[in-house]
Amino acid sequence: MAGFSRVSGADRGFEKVPISSITVAIGDLLMWDYENEVAILATSAVPPERIAGVAVAAATTAETSVLIQKPSEFDEYVVDTTSAAVTTDNFHRNSLSDEDAGANGADVTDDTGVFMQLGIAGTNKIRGRFVTRQDRAA
Repeated sequence: MAGFSRVSGADRGFEKVPISSITVAIGDLLMWDYENEVAILATSAVPPERIAGVAVAAATTAETSVLIQKPSEFDEYVVDTTSAAVTTDNFHRNSLSDEDAGANGADVTDDTGVFMQLGIAGTNKIRGRFVTRQDRAA
């Protein structure tokens, strides 16, 4: 399965959020489009405070809402990466390459470094957690 998959953390239920004309797969990360008051597929430019959550259900362009789970501070996820996963990237912050993959390989210290690698989960998979506002203060 592509996208983000929670591997540890408490189950806090789901939230239905509005979407407009997008196809969403399970595991896609969604971000808020404040201007249009909907959730959209996350991009490489998403800062932590615009993360809406991880889709737990698929949706087609005809649907107007999708179920998400909001990540909390200590939830851990596994996600595909654009480069081979290596332990020397542990504790680096990664931006996204798109809504369902991390762009690993460099420590991203600006606002787009939204996912911190904690370990390796396969050749092109990492385990980590979403960065909080306090994490990015460094």
